[in-house]
Order: sequence, then structure tokens, then C-alpha cells
Amino acid sequence: MTTHYSLDIQQSANYPKLVQANKVLAQAIGPQSAPLVTVEWTKLDDLSDRPLYRLKLKEVTVAEPVFADFSLDEFDNQLLMHFRMYRLWGDMLQKRQEYQHRIVQQLHQELYSSLEGV
Repeated sequence: MTTHYSLDIQQSANYPKLVQANKVLAQAIGPQSAPLVTVEWTKLDDLSDRPLYRLKLKEVTVAEPVFADFSLDEFDNQLLMHFRMYRLWGDMLQKRQEYQHRIVQQLHQELYSSLEGV
């Protein structure tokens, strides 16, 4: 799993909390899928100018990334972090399954079309 942190996060006092959260994510992803995943952490502000931390996951087999936004206080709740990380990884797996299903449907349609002419 390749992880990128924006420069403002790396220079932040909250950086260790995001590193810890990333370890929870790595557990959710597991060692077999980890080489296929790129993780990107960025900081943004909500409508009230409070900091949010966006976690974006990309996987080589899926075109669209999935993401979740975290408030700073969420990093202190380990149970919540486990839940959110496993849920985000589940969202990525769902996208992967949908992509693979589309490929199978296309192959089936091509095969069926080629057999019609026989």
C-alpha cells in the first residue's frame, strides 16, 4: 500500500493520528490487496472552517476512487476508526466487484454475438 500525505498534513501536529489511522486501514486492506492500493490523505475545511481530513483510496483495477472525510475528534475513537476504515475498504471492494461484473457481461455479450453467426 502506497500512502501519500499532503505537505500541510506532514507538517501538522495531527500527523501521528493520521499515521495511526493509516495502520488501521492497512489491517482492513490486508497484505494480499495492499500492493494494489494507493492511499492519499489531504486536509480541507468544512463550511464552518473546521479541519477535515480526506482519505482517498485508489485501486489499480478500479477507475473510480472511494473517499471518506474525517473530523479530528474521530481519530481518537479507535472503535469508530476501525468501523470507518473497514467500511471504506468495503466500498472499494464493491466498486471492484461491479467493475469485474461489467467485464464478464461484456465478454458474455461478445461471445454470444459471435456464436449467433455460426
